[in-house]
Amino acid sequence: MSPHPPLPTAGEVHVWKLKQEGGEKTRLSPAEVERMERYRFANDRHRYCATQSHKRTILSRYLGERPEDLSFTENQQGKPALPGLEFSISHTAGLSLLAVTTRNPVGIDIERIQIPEDLDSLAERIASKAEWTHFLSLSNEDKSNLFFQLWTAKEAFVKALGTGFEMEPHELQTELPSLASISHLGKNRHLLHPFNAIPGYVAHLASKEAFTKVTSFDFSD
Repeated sequence: MSPHPPLPTAGEVHVWKLKQEGGEKTRLSPAEVERMERYRFANDRHRYCATQSHKRTILSRYLGERPEDLSFTENQQGKPALPGLEFSISHTAGLSLLAVTTRNPVGIDIERIQIPEDLDSLAERIASKAEWTHFLSLSNEDKSNLFFQLWTAKEAFVKALGTGFEMEPHELQTELPSLASISHLGKNRHLLHPFNAIPGYVAHLASKEAFTKVTSFDFSD
């Protein structure tokens, strides 16, 4: 990766695939180090250090700064921000994704496909009435696929809004069957873009404006 990668163009989003290993503790802020040390298990501390370090490294290269010099602000719900960049990060077993744009607030979510035994009850909790009716009409295989599609779409939407889960998942309605868009009680409509570049995982991007180009990268420090 070049020291200063070009910024995403208008309508473009960069998606970075990050392994949850490596990383430099010296790149973290004192608050991040304190949070890392609160994890009980060493593996969790290592994963946190890796993802925060890699996130700082990538974002700093866009801005031409040192990773440890980045100063994030947070909104009331704790969503971090940097001047000149919009970004969102998501973690699942063994992998993280970082989405970066220049002016279009973005949310991203990824989940590893592990079908829960109580799939139906979980789906009923997160689905809107229309989604639940559609879910019940599907085969077992299609049910599990829809569950992960809905979950990642709704998580990505909430991250794009930057509000945290102040709204109930069942209040969020996706456009069926395409899952092309999502809204909250008919408001704040966002467009959805699936990110299907990783076998065994489901991921979605959410934004108010359409992405005309999705460029993916594998991060190496």
